[in-house]
Amino acid sequence: MSDKHDDAYKEGYNEGKNAGWQDKWANDLSSHIGTDDSVDDSRNAGFKDGMSDKYDDDNSNYHGASDDDSGGCFVTTACMKSKGLPDDCIELTTLRTFRDTYVLNLSTGQKLYFEYKLLAPRIVLAINNREDSKDVYDEIYSIILQIVALINDGNNSLALDEYIQMINSLKETLL
Repeated sequence: MSDKHDDAYKEGYNEGKNAGWQDKWANDLSSHIGTDDSVDDSRNAGFKDGMSDKYDDDNSNYHGASDDDSGGCFVTTACMKSKGLPDDCIELTTLRTFRDTYVLNLSTGQKLYFEYKLLAPRIVLAINNREDSKDVYDEIYSIILQIVALINDGNNSLALDEYIQMINSLKETLL
């Protein structure tokens, strides 16, 4: 099992690999926020290496541990992975479309998404470090199914409220 520095590096690397300019800005901002400077330094090193490898399929700048890189996933993606569902499953597809067509078009949507991107990887790491992580992901999955049903019924505002409540509850419980 990898230590917290490996996890932080992998988290940063995965975020950097998929980052755009807004993500780089958010990383630079968040690098000044944290409680464990040495872990934050590991994450920032991973992010910079990931940014360097953004267009490099060989990932030649990756210097972290070689085991599963799921530490930097967002909550729903990590949940679907724990359930053995593919990246293009209906739940993820629905929530990504919801994010792109509803959440990001709200007046507060960009801010919500920015805050989520800073918080979600920490939540996933906390879940993954628990012995009962499968049970936690099972609980999250049941909530996600309810949220997807709300979206499919056109109740976008309520769906967003439920997702925010789920994330806030995870934050309070795990962080």
